[in-house]
Amino acid sequence: MSASLSNRRNVPVIHVDGTVLYNLGQAVQPILRIHENNTFKQVYVNCLVFKNELEQFVSRSEYESILQLCLPPAKELIEVLDSIQKKGRGEGSDEKLGFFHHYQLEQKLQEFEHLFRAELRNGNLFLTTPKAGYDIKTLILDGGKLFPSKLDKICSVAIPDIEAGARCLAFELYTASGFHFHRANESVVLRYMKFKKATSEVRNLGEYIKALRKAGAPEKITSCLANLAKLHRNPLMHPEDSINNLHEAIALLNSVHTAITEMMKEINKKSLEDSSS
Repeated sequence: MSASLSNRRNVPVIHVDGTVLYNLGQAVQPILRIHENNTFKQVYVNCLVFKNELEQFVSRSEYESILQLCLPPAKELIEVLDSIQKKGRGEGSDEKLGFFHHYQLEQKLQEFEHLFRAELRNGNLFLTTPKAGYDIKTLILDGGKLFPSKLDKICSVAIPDIEAGARCLAFELYTASGFHFHRANESVVLRYMKFKKATSEVRNLGEYIKALRKAGAPEKITSCLANLAKLHRNPLMHPEDSINNLHEAIALLNSVHTAITEMMKEINKKSLEDSSS
């Protein structure tokens, strides 16, 4: 599953590049040591570096949800840095900053830092830990990669539930992840029933399995689906039951993965045979 496909599905989670904040913190250190007796030439490079990092920070839309109040003073600070930088490469580069320029820089920096610290402290920044051997970034942003890439062509309606289930797994919403993975499996079962020309008047996995057996579906697939229903799906339908830990959730995911993969394998094999005949 390509990253662009995930992006088209409007994943409501944003991956934040933390190095932007780290670089900003590094670049501000020399600015804090500037005094009014420094010449414009002496502070030129440090002001240029800090201005570039600050501009990059302001332009990063992923911070807008948690950092809003500090953005206006950041833009004002950029203007001050720009004016000092221009003097540093002009005819008056050997002149001292003096009280006015130093005070202006100091004040704008303090205004920005005050709001920046407050918003970082109170902002909705959270860290989720790795889940077993799964890459956390894949779970959150591209959960479709957990399943064979051809699933999007064979049964595209299953992908949103797989991606939602993977995100729930990443954020430890294990019961919710189970519901989404079961929904994805049922979507593929319905696609597989069309492939086998099996019909059922009742929307129920048990009835689907009976219909598939009548239609001659391999025992490996029907047994896999029956075990999935017995061990994972049926218990989860009761409000008093839930998936309590990561390994139970992964066990369910593995069972769904096996069932979907086996159904896909037969559908894909038939399509390959048809194309070669």
